[in-house]
Amino acid sequence: MPQHPSSTGNISEEEGEEGDYFDEGDEGDEGDEGDEGDQEGDVEEEDEEEEPKLKYHRLGASVTEILKEDSAKCLVAHEKFLVLGTELGRIHILDLNGNAILDLKVHSQQINDISLDDAGGNVASCSNDGKVMLTDLWSEPPKQTKCDYYMPVTAVALPGNFSNSQMFATGGHNKQFIIRTKSWIGNKDNVLHAGEGPIWTVKWRGNLIAWANDLGVKIWDCGCSERIAHIPRAAGSPRADAYRCSLVWGVEDTLLIGWANSVRIGVVRDRSHASGSTRIFQMLAMFEMDCVVCGLAPFGSELCVLCYPLHQQQSRSSTEGAGGKSEVQGSGQQPQLRIMSWTEEELSNDGLPILGYQEHNANDYRLEHLYCEGKDSLFYIVSPKDIVVGRPRDADDHVTWRLVRGQYEEALNLAEVNKNRLKQHKIHVIAAKFLNHLFETGQYAKAAENCSRLLGRNTDLWEKQVALFTQHRQIKVLAPYIPTSSPQLKAFVYELVLNYFRLEDAEGLVSTLKMWPSAIYSIETIVQSIEDRLEQLAAESMHNKGSAAFRNFAAKNQASPAISALTLEQKRRDSQTKFLREALSILYIKSEQYSKAVEQYLQLGRKDVFDLVKQLNLFEAVSKQVLLLMKFHVEESCQLFVEYIDKIPMDEVVKQIETEPELLHKYLHAVFCADRVIGYKHHQLQVELYAKYEPDQLLHFLEHSNCYQLEDALDICQKKELYAEMVFLLTKMGDLKQALTLIIEKLEDVDKAMALVEEQQDSGLWEELINRSLDRPNFLSDLLRHVGNHYVDMPTLVRRIPSTLAIPDLKQALMKIFSDQQLQVSVRSGCNKILQNDCVVKHTQLYLRYRRAIKVESSITCVVCEGPIVSKRNNAGAVVVFFCKHAYHRECLEGQQSRSRREAAVCQNAAAATSTDTGPQIKAQETTSAFDRQIVPKYVLPLFEVFSPGYMSPCWWGQSYVATK
Repeated sequence: MPQHPSSTGNISEEEGEEGDYFDEGDEGDEGDEGDEGDQEGDVEEEDEEEEPKLKYHRLGASVTEILKEDSAKCLVAHEKFLVLGTELGRIHILDLNGNAILDLKVHSQQINDISLDDAGGNVASCSNDGKVMLTDLWSEPPKQTKCDYYMPVTAVALPGNFSNSQMFATGGHNKQFIIRTKSWIGNKDNVLHAGEGPIWTVKWRGNLIAWANDLGVKIWDCGCSERIAHIPRAAGSPRADAYRCSLVWGVEDTLLIGWANSVRIGVVRDRSHASGSTRIFQMLAMFEMDCVVCGLAPFGSELCVLCYPLHQQQSRSSTEGAGGKSEVQGSGQQPQLRIMSWTEEELSNDGLPILGYQEHNANDYRLEHLYCEGKDSLFYIVSPKDIVVGRPRDADDHVTWRLVRGQYEEALNLAEVNKNRLKQHKIHVIAAKFLNHLFETGQYAKAAENCSRLLGRNTDLWEKQVALFTQHRQIKVLAPYIPTSSPQLKAFVYELVLNYFRLEDAEGLVSTLKMWPSAIYSIETIVQSIEDRLEQLAAESMHNKGSAAFRNFAAKNQASPAISALTLEQKRRDSQTKFLREALSILYIKSEQYSKAVEQYLQLGRKDVFDLVKQLNLFEAVSKQVLLLMKFHVEESCQLFVEYIDKIPMDEVVKQIETEPELLHKYLHAVFCADRVIGYKHHQLQVELYAKYEPDQLLHFLEHSNCYQLEDALDICQKKELYAEMVFLLTKMGDLKQALTLIIEKLEDVDKAMALVEEQQDSGLWEELINRSLDRPNFLSDLLRHVGNHYVDMPTLVRRIPSTLAIPDLKQALMKIFSDQQLQVSVRSGCNKILQNDCVVKHTQLYLRYRRAIKVESSITCVVCEGPIVSKRNNAGAVVVFFCKHAYHRECLEGQQSRSRREAAVCQNAAAATSTDTGPQIKAQETTSAFDRQIVPKYVLPLFEVFSPGYMSPCWWGQSYVATK
C-alpha cells in the first residue's frame, strides 16, 4: 500500500513542462476552425486586448491515460494531492502534476460527489449505486466503510474534523437530508430535512452545512442544531434537475450559490439581541447571467465563474423551465471562465477549448478550487475527457504575455519591477529583445537612451551594442550614453567611435572629446588620424581651387548647378576642417601640448584663446607667440600681456613685435596707461610712436612722463608740426617767448596764451602778448573778450590799441569787459557781507559763552578777607566771582583796589601772576541783586564782559556774579 500522498512538484515546474495553455495551443482539439477564425478576426483589436487574470495548462501525466478509458465526474483538491472520481466508479489519487498515486474501485456506477476532511486522510464518495463509501487513506491497505441508502446518492460532505467527529452529511433521490453520527452504540442516520425533493448538493464548513433541494438552499448550524436560513430559488428558474447547483463556502462564512443562470452571494453573521445572539444569513449580492453557471470559486475580493454559454433558443427554453432536455449531439458550447465583481461587472472572460467540448453539456463541467495560505489559488476545470488547471498569472506570465504581443518595453519595465520574482525570464534577454525591436522599427534614439539602464555594467553587451550602432551608422545617438567608467570599455571601442565621428561628424567629435576623459583612448592615435584627415581635406580643396579649368568655368558659369554643388562641397570641407582643428586643440590640451593648442585656437580665430591661457596658466607657451597673438587680436593681447606682465616680460614682448611698430605702439601705450613708470626706458621710443600713430595722445604722454629727451622730442614734434606739443616742450625748456609766439601765430588760442602769461607771472610776457596782439585784429578781439576773467591792467591795454585799428566785434568785447568787471565787484561785495555776518555770529556766540552761570560752593572763601563768600554778614551784599574761580565780596574787592565803581575790576591773584599788562582784562559792571533771597545761594548770574583776551595763566579768565541766599 502506498504511503501518504505528497506533492512531487510545484506549479512553476509543472508549467515549465506543460507550457501556457493558450500560448502553445490545443494540439488534441479538433473542430476549432471556427475559434481560430474568431481569433484571426480579433487581430485588429490585439493592441486593445487586456491581459487575462489567469493562465491555464492541461493536467496531463496519468490523467491523460485515465480519461482515455474513463470519464471524469468530480474532483476534489487538497494542498498535497488530488482525488478524481470517474464514471466507472473509481477513485484516483493523483499528485498535483497529475501523476497517479493510488487507484481504488469503490463503486459499481458513476461517482456523483467526493469530499475530503481537512487533514486529507479520509475520502467520502457517493454514487448512483446508492452507496456512500468512506475511505481511510492513512491505513494500509486503505480501509473502506460502506453506507448503503438503496437509492442514488448525489451529494456527500465531510466535516473538517472528521477523524474526531466521525460524522458526514449526505442526500440524494430519497429526498432526505441526512447526517450520520457515530456513538458507542453504533452509527445513526439523523434526518434533518425531507419532503422537498432530492438533495442535489451538500457543502460543510465548520459548524455550517448548506444543501440544495428542489425549493432552494438551506443552511444548518450544527453548533446550535438549528436551521439558519432558507434561500429560495430565483423566480422563473428552470426545473431543479435541469442544471446542477453549485455551493461554495468562501472566507468568513461567505456562501456562493450558483444555479442555472443565477448567482447569489451571502454571509452568515451573528445578530445580538436582548436574550442573547442568533446567527442569520445576510444576502450581499445577486444577479443573473447570460449563461449557465457550472461552478463558482472565490478569487480574492472577486468571483470566478465557470460558464456554459447558451444559444438564444436555449436561453429561452431554460427560462421557461425546459432546460432538462438533452442537447443535440455535437452542439456543445465552449465553456468560459469569467472573473466577475460582486456588482456583476465582468473583469475577464477566457474561452476554454476543452477537449471534446462539442460533445458536452453544462452539467458535465465542474469547477474546483484549491486555496493554500501564502500561495496562489488553483482552479480545476473538470470535464469528462479533460482537466484544465488555471492559476493567477505570476510575474513570468505577465512578461511572457507582453513579449508574445510585441510589447517589449512594457515587458521590460515589468521584469525590472519584479526581478526578484522572475524564474523563467532573464532581464538581459528581455532587454536584448527590446533593443532589437527598437532597431527593427528604426527607433535608434530611444534604443540609445535605454542602453545605460539595460546594459548596466556588462562590458560585453556594451561592446556589442557599439558595434551594432556603428553598423547601422547611428553611433552619434549612442555616444552620449557610452560609459567611460563603471564599466570602462576597451580602448579600441572608444577609438572606433571617435574615428566614426572623424569621418562622418566632425562636430560630434568635438562634443564627444569634451565629454570623455583622455585616459580611455590613445590620444596619439586620434591626433594622427585627425591630422591625416586634415591633410586629405586640404588636398581636396587645393585640387578644386587650383584647377585652371575650374577657375575659368566658375568665372563664366557662376549660377551653374555644378558650381553650386562644388561650393557647397567646399563649405562642407571648411566646416569639417574647423571642427577637426578644434578637436585637435582639445587633444593638445589634454596631452599638455599647449603651444600647439594655442596655435590651433589662433588658426580657428577663437577669442576664447585668451580665457584658455588664463585658465590653464599657459603664459610660458604664449610668450613665444606674441606676434601671432597680437596680429590675431590686438586689444585682447595687450590686455593679457599687461595684466600678466610679471609672467610675460615686457622686454620679451617688445623684442618679438619690434618689427611691427604699430603693434609695438599699441602695446607700449597699454603699458603706459596701466603704469607710467614701468616702461620708462621705452618712453623715448614712444614719443616717436605717438607722433606717428596717435598724435592726439602725445601731449598727454609728454605731460605725464619725464623719461625722454626734450630736444629729441621737440625735433620730432617740429617734423610732425605738432604745435601744442611744441608749446609744452618749449615751456618745459624755459623758452616762454617762443612758446607764446607759437600759441599766437600757430594755435591762435587766446586762452592758452593768457594762461601761459598768468602762470609765469611775468610782466614782460604780458607786454609781449599785447604787442603781438596789436597787429592782429581777430586775435585782439578774442583777447578783449576773454581778458575780463584775468588780472589785466585794462586801461593800459585799451590805451595801447591804435585808434585807426579796425577790431571785429569791439563793442561786444568792451561790453563783456565791463560786465566781467561789474561781476567781480559784485562778488567781492557779497564776500565782504558774508564775512561781516560771520564775525557778528561768532562774537554773539562768544558773548553768550561768557554769560554762562558758575556754580559757587558754600565752602568758597573771599580772597581778601578769607571769610565765607556767603554768610549772614553779607547776605544782602554782592559777590564777585571770576572765571578763574576766585571769589570776592564786592566791598572787599573795592577797598582793595581803591578804584572807582565804574572801572573794571581785576582779580588780584591774576594781576599778581602777570607782571605785565599782557594778560586778560575783565571789566565788571555794577549790578544789584534782582533775585534777593529767591534763588538758591549756590547759583549766580554772570554780569561781567570780557575784553582784550591774552595768554593763558592760572588766573586770567574772570566773570562776575551776584550771589543771594
